[in-house]
Amino acid sequence: MADFLNLALSDYTDTASKVSLLTGRWKLRWGGYQPAAGTGRGKITETLALVAEGTAAELSAGERLIQSLLEQARRWSEDSLTENGVWLEWSVDGEPGAGTYAAKRVFLYDGTLALARVENGKGAFALSTFGSLAITRHACWENETVRQVSVEGVALHAGVVDLTAQSTYAGTENGRIAWLVMGPSAGQLRTWIGIRPVYDGITQFTPLWELESGTDGTDTTDVADATAHGGNKIQCTFATVATMAERSQILLGDVCGSNYIHNVGRYLVLLRAKLSASSTACQVQMRSGFDGTSQLTQGEYVYITDTAWHLYELGQIQIPPSVYRYETDSRHVLPTFGIWLDAERMSGSGYLDMDCLFLIPAWGIAMTNDQGFSGTASTALNIFIYPDDSSDSNEVVGSTQFANPSLALSNWCMPRTPGVLVVAGERTAGSDLTDTVDMVLSYYPRWRLYRGV
Repeated sequence: MADFLNLALSDYTDTASKVSLLTGRWKLRWGGYQPAAGTGRGKITETLALVAEGTAAELSAGERLIQSLLEQARRWSEDSLTENGVWLEWSVDGEPGAGTYAAKRVFLYDGTLALARVENGKGAFALSTFGSLAITRHACWENETVRQVSVEGVALHAGVVDLTAQSTYAGTENGRIAWLVMGPSAGQLRTWIGIRPVYDGITQFTPLWELESGTDGTDTTDVADATAHGGNKIQCTFATVATMAERSQILLGDVCGSNYIHNVGRYLVLLRAKLSASSTACQVQMRSGFDGTSQLTQGEYVYITDTAWHLYELGQIQIPPSVYRYETDSRHVLPTFGIWLDAERMSGSGYLDMDCLFLIPAWGIAMTNDQGFSGTASTALNIFIYPDDSSDSNEVVGSTQFANPSLALSNWCMPRTPGVLVVAGERTAGSDLTDTVDMVLSYYPRWRLYRGV
């Protein structure tokens, strides 16, 4: 692939507006661009030194085209109804990975073209122009070619998608997940999607913790239930103690038999729970940490109010609770990391049923609510991350948009060392273990500068 440096619209089919800064009328001066290496999601302002030669008419036409693209970049930044933004495209032929993966681009927010024209001695109307193109751009470059992860039939009860194959294409910064489209097998009200790096591995990563695998607490026993995951649940009757008390304890060693380090990470914990009677109200509090210590992290009180299975957010945990470094050698105590569930009955005389815990990676997480999925084959939920890292979501059937679900994102991006994606969801009527989702995740690897930097 030959070197190139272009200004181009987001609509790549509009080739007439593209300006080459290497082979066009306007050229980059030798050594005229020394791009800075960026990180994160900020902005960088830098200058390209240009030179052009031609007639006054030719130079004016080239200037107008560049000024038009700079104005388009400003309009995109200022007005969310402006469709096309502007990119600076770049490829260096000698860069590692040149050919298939070398071409990169960076998004522009603003720019200024300053010129100085002088006679070049080649005729009364022949001019040489020296100038500078000052641009404000995104801090990171990204691949011009999109990468996609496409999966079908992922369970909506802590279903796992392996992302490790994407490590071949990972950049030196976290990638932009430009578009995630999901089509469920049945109508969903809420969805949680979490991503984490691979860390020390994922083969024994266990995001679903069966509570009957742990230790039952006060007034709590294992009970068979065909609607529970694995056919069993734990049931708290509050027969002797209705006030807040420990009802369940479950350790990492109860649900994972080896390679405990594959569960290192930060997670949002979802509890699948229900009540036996509508007249009953309960609240649950999660505690987490290492077994045998009083230094447990407490979560907020969470109210359980429905007789149908629902997913309840108990809060976030970290495995292990402190840092995980080679020097601390905490891998040997990871099996003793646990979650404790305390509960009390606030009213009524019914029981509290608790099925399992879902651990949704919180390294990067997307949560949607009020989706209104119709459940038809043509229904899709879309989550967009635009080139400036702003976000949006919508739900469509066919070509007709009819809903904008609420969207909450935190560090939603593709890790530099891709690991796993975990998804969970529930209908308006509750959590149904038969529900699945098809997903296509489209992302662009990002770079601080050259490949390998």
